[in-house]
Amino acid sequence: MCRPSRGISASNSRRWSVVSDASSLTRPVVVFDGACGFCTWCVHAAQRYVGSDVSYVPYQRADLPSLGITEAQAADSVQFIAPGYVRSGARAVAAILSMGHEPWPLVAGILDARALRPFAERGYRFIARHRGRLPGMPPALG
Repeated sequence: MCRPSRGISASNSRRWSVVSDASSLTRPVVVFDGACGFCTWCVHAAQRYVGSDVSYVPYQRADLPSLGITEAQAADSVQFIAPGYVRSGARAVAAILSMGHEPWPLVAGILDARALRPFAERGYRFIARHRGRLPGMPPALG
């Protein structure tokens, strides 16, 4: 589990909605680890700086089977779910960035370029393994 860092506070308990059906999505959904302070911080940063038109939901509050993912997948890495496809890990991050305002789509294109994709995924895996040691904010489920 991730530990929250000091200094940043937020009212998280009412902020995250429950997503229950992928077929009725009106916009993409990002499923993240709501018990992780670093993951919660990343979501807040994406909302503030990237401006992607996506919904964010902690996997602990999502109806994962109806979204087409398992709890193990959601616990392992961030998931970007849109009608017709799911992206995980670094590809999910690239999908979030691709929906943002400039310069984020350009950054997404670089991250998701076929030649760089393996390096982006290795970087994502490294961060995911060490996320409990990274600074963040109070978890979304805190």
